[in-house]
Amino acid sequence: MGIQSQKRISMTQRTNRMKSPTKKRRNIQPTLTGEVAFDSIKDCVICRARHQIKMGITVRVPKRQHDKRCPLNSTTKGKGVLHSHTVACIEEGKRLEKLFNAPLDESEKCRITTQGELNAFFVPKPTTTNMPTTMTTTQKRAARPMAEDFARAVESKASDAEFQRRHSRSGAPLAIMALADYVCEHII
Repeated sequence: MGIQSQKRISMTQRTNRMKSPTKKRRNIQPTLTGEVAFDSIKDCVICRARHQIKMGITVRVPKRQHDKRCPLNSTTKGKGVLHSHTVACIEEGKRLEKLFNAPLDESEKCRITTQGELNAFFVPKPTTTNMPTTMTTTQKRAARPMAEDFARAVESKASDAEFQRRHSRSGAPLAIMALADYVCEHII
């Protein structure tokens, strides 16, 4: 086989070569829309001049704004051309920031001043559970278990030796297995 057969290309490769641009652009990051991404050193005149000064080349820095897409632009902050909707969103953000960072009024502050008032505020609410000893399945579904019931049931199941032996090979922690077992028995 000679060189000619090694250089021969198929029709699909030839059509792909015809489709591709003749000048290949390397080191260019495309955007979603197919345009070239903004690079402040290449695209912003001021940033390019400052970069050249850092490299030791003497260049005059223009006295004007940075490019609208440059993050050093003081008005757009790198967000590009500001539309009316974008300006409205920025103003709303400033308004909300001012609103939430404002100090509280006296009417909005907590009025609890003594330790007795504090303890009275955080006392748990009494729960009245007057359930009959025998309940039907519909009554069991209607009576919702409380968080304390879950905690007691999980603790008793997790400390049970038989339960520990049955679930010793499972990958889940024993407390999770006990909670799932309790839920299956009482709720589902």
